Amino acid sequence: MLKGMRSQLGLEGSAYFLAELHDGFLPDEVIADFYRVADALFFPSREEGFGIPLIEAAFSHLPAFCADIPPLRKLGLEDAAFFSPDEEPARVAGMLADYFQTSLPARFAMRARASFRWEAIYRQHIAPIL
Repeated sequence: MLKGMRSQLGLEGSAYFLAELHDGFLPDEVIADFYRVADALFFPSREEGFGIPLIEAAFSHLPAFCADIPPLRKLGLEDAAFFSPDEEPARVAGMLADYFQTSLPARFAMRARASFRWEAIYRQHIAPIL
């Protein structure tokens, strides 16, 4: 998720791009872990043959925000949010922020991830006792 949007929602975080985190092959288990801890799939690709990340997001119950290109439109149909690859970044960020501010499951998941990580549990409940 975009860092500014998380700040807007009172959460800290960043956007991660799998291709930038690792130069080699990523095992399926590692990819599954990325989807498990993600808030959404942001897929601004201009060229796709099929769109496997969109299917992986669906299997992980993630909302998908995709460039409006034919392969992704055909795959996502009415179940993904689409934007023009040439859209102003601020408008795309606004679309994502609107979703995360109004979706109860998304807000709850983000709050749970922020509040119930081991670091947060320690800081809020264990450290004060010590």
